[in-house]
Amino acid sequence: MFYRGMGLYFRKEDIFFLDEVLKQLIEVDNKGDRGLCAIDEPICSLLKIDKSLNDLQQIEKPFMHYMHIFKAYKVANVEYNDDDFYHFLTANEKTRSFYQNGGFKKLYNTILNEENINHQQALLVEKQIKEINRNKYLSVIAIVISLISLIVSLLKS
Repeated sequence: MFYRGMGLYFRKEDIFFLDEVLKQLIEVDNKGDRGLCAIDEPICSLLKIDKSLNDLQQIEKPFMHYMHIFKAYKVANVEYNDDDFYHFLTANEKTRSFYQNGGFKKLYNTILNEENINHQQALLVEKQIKEINRNKYLSVIAIVISLISLIVSLLKS
């Protein structure tokens, strides 16, 4: 199942990978290295990328979706290396705090809670609309009975 946030879809199965990459990115940043790319060992092993492929785009392809997620949530920067012709992630000022505050697992739970609240609100609105329609019909019936009663009382007098 896909969950949408910030205009970008991600799956429940992606959460472990996203949080693990954040963790690796923080470690790389602590060492002062440039960042992570699709051919780096943590990424290759997590995504099971075959580095023996000669086509860099094919190697990067599985990682690009995740790079866009990091960029959309502004928890990492996506940069392009002109010399080596590949994209890589670098930590930014939000990377560490986002990870320490629960990362994508917390974000996933927040999205689920919001969807649940939205669903409950939609059900409540639907019930309110049904109640309004029921009250409208009861009001019409009450007016008709009142008119009949008025007509009958006028005819008796």
